[in-house]
Amino acid sequence: MLNHHLKETETIGKNILELLKEKVIKTSKLMKKLVSVMVVVVIIVASLTTASAAYLGTVMCNSTAVHVRTGAGTDYPSYGCMYYGEYFQAERYENGWYYGYPTQSSALYKAYGIFRGYTYESYYIEF
Repeated sequence: MLNHHLKETETIGKNILELLKEKVIKTSKLMKKLVSVMVVVVIIVASLTTASAAYLGTVMCNSTAVHVRTGAGTDYPSYGCMYYGEYFQAERYENGWYYGYPTQSSALYKAYGIFRGYTYESYYIEF
């Protein structure tokens, strides 16, 4: 009787081991796929980051007066100007133009409140 129970226990143990091996193999295949996807995502993010290497965050106007426009280009209408020492919150960068908003201390914010527009990057310094 004891022998029979030992054999049953051994068989159950072998079955459990086989199931665990299958799960480990399936898990490792899934992990390989996940790692591959993560590598691709990192490469894409890195290429996007290097493509737009301009600083994003608070920048300070480093010129007498710089327009904030409705679009990225001098053909677009201007909301008005940022002046030397005023801050602009750059949220995005597109072909030499910051997209964002003037901070609360700027004359444009005081005149119009919160709004978003484009301003040319080369007239600003990182702050």
